[in-house]
Amino acid sequence: MRNTSRAGQRMSSANRWSLLALVAGLLTAGCLSDAQLFGRRNAARPEIMRELPLEDQARLRRGEIAVGDTTQMVWLAQGEPTRVRQRVTAGQTNMVWSYSFQMPNNGGVYPSMAWRPVPLSNGRVGWMESPVWAGGADTHEVEYLRVEFANQRVVVVERPRHE
Repeated sequence: MRNTSRAGQRMSSANRWSLLALVAGLLTAGCLSDAQLFGRRNAARPEIMRELPLEDQARLRRGEIAVGDTTQMVWLAQGEPTRVRQRVTAGQTNMVWSYSFQMPNNGGVYPSMAWRPVPLSNGRVGWMESPVWAGGADTHEVEYLRVEFANQRVVVVERPRHE
């Protein structure tokens, strides 16, 4: 038997809004700022920052890494690497962390506008127009940072140039 009362209809409407809010939250979850991402990593491993001098803490908060930093410090500043591999030379085997993102190829891909849900301060969900890539899913990987470690310490920091 189907519930046709007003209370049943309100509950159905409330469920729809809850579902919409959940979808909006999932869609915007990947849109955190660098500071928010750093905050999450720091909250997960607060002991890393506690042991560092204030200058190093400030540098890592800005996402800057330097020769001599530990793997934990790089993780805190930059997050999980996209790829981890080994570099074998005549004298040693080093670990290399690579950070990259997917870039749309120019062939048939163009910027477009789409509506996406956004949470409002009053708890409701609004809609905002924002750019998206449309016209194809063809992408290529662009590496923006490569970090090489020897004995768990940074020995090389490379920021590849892309033309």
